[in-house]
Amino acid sequence: MATIIWQLFIGLGIFLFGMSQLEAGIKMLSGATLRRWIPKATSTPLSSSACGVAVTAILQSSSMVSLLVLAFASAGLIPLMNAIGVLLGANLGTTFTGWVVATLGFKLDLEAMAIPMTGVAGAVIVASDKSPRLKAAGTAFLGLGLLLLGLSLMKDSVADLPEQWDISVLQGLPPWVYFLVGALVTALIQSSSATMMMTLTALNAELIALPEAIALVIGADLGTTSTTILGSLTGSPIKKQLAFSHCFYNLVVDIAAFLILLPYAEQLLAWFSIEDPLYGLVAFHSLMNFIGLLVFLPLLKYYSAWIETLFRSPEDDLENLANLPEVIPEAALPAMEHQIALLWQWHWCNLMEQFDISPDDLNLADERAQMARDELELHNFSTRYEAIKASERKILKLSSALHREKLDDNQSQILAEMMQVGRALSYAAKTLKDIEHNTRELADDPTELGQELLQQQKQFLQKLIEELVGLVTEPRELAFVEESMEALQKASDQHQQKMDELVYHRALNESSVAISSLLNINREMSHALKETLRAISVWQHTQAVIRH
Repeated sequence: MATIIWQLFIGLGIFLFGMSQLEAGIKMLSGATLRRWIPKATSTPLSSSACGVAVTAILQSSSMVSLLVLAFASAGLIPLMNAIGVLLGANLGTTFTGWVVATLGFKLDLEAMAIPMTGVAGAVIVASDKSPRLKAAGTAFLGLGLLLLGLSLMKDSVADLPEQWDISVLQGLPPWVYFLVGALVTALIQSSSATMMMTLTALNAELIALPEAIALVIGADLGTTSTTILGSLTGSPIKKQLAFSHCFYNLVVDIAAFLILLPYAEQLLAWFSIEDPLYGLVAFHSLMNFIGLLVFLPLLKYYSAWIETLFRSPEDDLENLANLPEVIPEAALPAMEHQIALLWQWHWCNLMEQFDISPDDLNLADERAQMARDELELHNFSTRYEAIKASERKILKLSSALHREKLDDNQSQILAEMMQVGRALSYAAKTLKDIEHNTRELADDPTELGQELLQQQKQFLQKLIEELVGLVTEPRELAFVEESMEALQKASDQHQQKMDELVYHRALNESSVAISSLLNINREMSHALKETLRAISVWQHTQAVIRH
């Protein structure tokens, strides 16, 4: 008996390791393509669910799909409703594993397949150091071979068990006992696929009957949510929302399957003309998840609206993305781009507030002008300055996390340039903050020079901001941008020289004027504008890379 149990656990360990290698290999082969495709394929609830079914069935990894969905939802690239749709579809897609194993694992000679597959895959991995894709294919092939080998060991270990152990002790137990055992075992080993394989093994060896096997699998379907619950305890609000939506869905579907479908399981399978108990088990598993998806899909809009009311707290996309187990560049870079767009908005508003410029004084598009009005009304200069500093820290943290991932050349360039823009805007904001008290003094200065200097700064910035906002928000040819930057930098230098000359020529006749403060304003404003122009040049180049 001890030998049988020991062999069963060895087989389970090899099976789980094979699953992880299969997932790793498929991930290396399709990861980048999949990450680009998922946001496009989840535009509606129906397409989201179909995407979850298809991708999980192909990749055989609902955990990978969940991670990608979490990353895109955290970045705001997928609405919560569509993200939930993908997870519900993944629940059905993951049942495909059972069909594969029931077909291959118990109808063919597993060792005759597994040992050659494992040997060939190992040779491919060793010989493919210079070919990442070949190595990935070898890893996936190795995983499949180990998966079959582990299943073979489990199957062989229990083949003689009925002769050594009186299995009548298992019979007569109520279905809820099997349900709880399935949930507990899955929660412990963190793999519903492994529980399904052990259940198929026991069913094939006639240790349990089909109704008991079905109760075990329903329990395993519920037990797998323990992974999601544990992973979301300290997560972001969006992570908790997705985890709760997944757990609640499984709870409703599994309890309904246990109470409504299980009593009529054999009649239901007979209606589908399924006589083989192995196929009957996997068919029931797929059917219950399919019915659950059909019931929830029309209610997805209302379900997601309810989920959105839970775990509400201020969202922080960059922090959420940086804290994920794996940072997805296709989600993180757009989120960083959105954050820098906010930096630009805060920067323009601080410039306007510092020199008392109203959005109505500028020739801006209606949408831009209204955004500026709302921002100036809601927050003050100091609040926006602190937000800019905090954003720079978050961008740096996310950037550090991204550097641990494998980025292609375009992604590396986009990341480096967005960091440059963030630093330049932060420096410009710090420069404006340093002269905030000087500009307040200038606004309160009763002298003619002080008021004239303030008015000329205001008029110059009005024209400059109009041009700069257009250069930031509208795509332009890079040659035009560089030419504009040179012209604006020249105009800024000339303006500073003009302001300095004004101070030097007239300050001696107005003793109440603080000459050093006036010169400091001119100098620091020139530095702030220089950093702003540099940021625009890099930003437009980044946008060109993203577009192409």
